[in-house]
Amino acid sequence: MPAELRPRHADFQSTPVTLEQPRSFKFLAFLLIALFVLGGLGIVIVLTNSASSSDKPIAKAPVATPTPVGVARVVLTFGGEGTAPGLFQDARHIAVDSNGNMFVDDRGTMRIQKFDANGKYVSGWTVDQSLCSNKSATLNTLAADRSGNVFVHYCGSILKYDGTTGKLLAQLNGDKNSPRDFYLDMMLYPDGNLLVLASGSPSANEVLLRLDANGKVLARYPNPVSSQSNRHTLALTLKPAMDGLGNIFLLNNDDDAIYKFTADGKYVNRFGSVGTGAGQFDTSANHIAVDNQSRVYVMDWAGIKVFDSNGAFVDSMSTKSIGGGVMEMRMTDKNEVYVVANKSMIYKLVMNNP
Repeated sequence: MPAELRPRHADFQSTPVTLEQPRSFKFLAFLLIALFVLGGLGIVIVLTNSASSSDKPIAKAPVATPTPVGVARVVLTFGGEGTAPGLFQDARHIAVDSNGNMFVDDRGTMRIQKFDANGKYVSGWTVDQSLCSNKSATLNTLAADRSGNVFVHYCGSILKYDGTTGKLLAQLNGDKNSPRDFYLDMMLYPDGNLLVLASGSPSANEVLLRLDANGKVLARYPNPVSSQSNRHTLALTLKPAMDGLGNIFLLNNDDDAIYKFTADGKYVNRFGSVGTGAGQFDTSANHIAVDNQSRVYVMDWAGIKVFDSNGAFVDSMSTKSIGGGVMEMRMTDKNEVYVVANKSMIYKLVMNNP
């Protein structure tokens, strides 16, 4: 593939990158001026012609204009390992409310900690393990709505808390008019309803559920991926994301493809695969998020691949500045990216050109 057609790989960076002229050129320029002053013009000509091509000046490159997704920069870092408030033994998931408050869970202590928009610790509470008969169950996925409620996935159900006081308001696990599905993951619809990914009843491999904020099942969409991939799909291999229109994107870790559905569960298309070409994933795809322009961000071991809402490849970005061991990637409707990474560090990134 010609170099000009290859996708760019833009690093996350905190400051602009500029190019400096090589020191060898500066030294040569000084020498030429000195010789000229001494009247050695002929020698100058000889020296100039004999200078190696590697010492020729490199033109100062202009700062590249970002693509529509732009270059992301880290604007906030907090967290770390420990037991004191604001630290974690094993941070895994994050949710951000409409005021920028952040909620981060700790797999090691079963705590939910609240931070303000500047990363300052505010408060926290501990999930009651007596709510589950499986004492080895861990926390999995958080969501925060515009009303100040925080939803915590735990032991196949969803716990609804008051995000200010940490008071448990309800335990959501279906209603009497719906089969008892085992909840595995969740997202919030733009209208405040819950999208829940669950293992299906005996008649379904996986199922998508639409719940209201009180846990009532409003709709049920069985086998969304299995019916399109023509292979047995485990709900455990799926990770959901959603855009501002309510379109649903499911990343399947089994075949490293993204499946797109409308807000009411109708299949639209599929894109993504493992490989070395543009828009393909290195080894496997791990995390998915969608921004306010319905662009889809998928993280693999090499970085982040960006697609438009129809699955066309747009750009790539490196994640070197946040290290390895990413546990979760979330994006707000303000195009702010939140990453829970190795050593329980939390990073907030923004796009330079959202």
